[in-house]
Amino acid sequence: MGKWAKYEKKHKKEWEREALFKDVSSYCKVCETGLRSHKSDLEKHANTSKHKQQACKVDKRQLPLPSFATHTTIRSVDHLTDIINSFNDNEQTTSFRSQPPRELHLHRTKCSAIIKNVIAPSLLNELIEDVGTSPFSIILDESTDVSTNKLLAIMIKYYSQKRNDVVTQFFIIY
Repeated sequence: MGKWAKYEKKHKKEWEREALFKDVSSYCKVCETGLRSHKSDLEKHANTSKHKQQACKVDKRQLPLPSFATHTTIRSVDHLTDIINSFNDNEQTTSFRSQPPRELHLHRTKCSAIIKNVIAPSLLNELIEDVGTSPFSIILDESTDVSTNKLLAIMIKYYSQKRNDVVTQFFIIY
């Protein structure tokens, strides 16, 4: 634990009155524009057609990589993006693309965030829909890892109407 980790950081209202922070603004990375840091302005900007169009243009090449990392180690994503970027340097691969190649930036931290905040909730919702009201069993597996952290993995076994088979699937880990 770091030296300052025990101190809780809180927003102080008096900071808003200081001249240094009077004209602080937000920045939309998708549209590359500055915004006023008011909730209503941020909501209005999120609903503009420009923002929605720019959000659709977000590099979709990044999406399959976290899915790949869920089946391997997350460390492999660092090397995989380097390999993909090395193919971008090769002129033969660019002739098959409609757009010029760009550098692909996806490393462990971003990949972990995508898995945790996008893929996992989506898979959980799919699992809940698939189980529905059918009967199920819960399987628990308790273990201790190398760093003496105790882990509890919860799996669910149920009959899937979609697959027409009994399925055992990972649910969550504590």
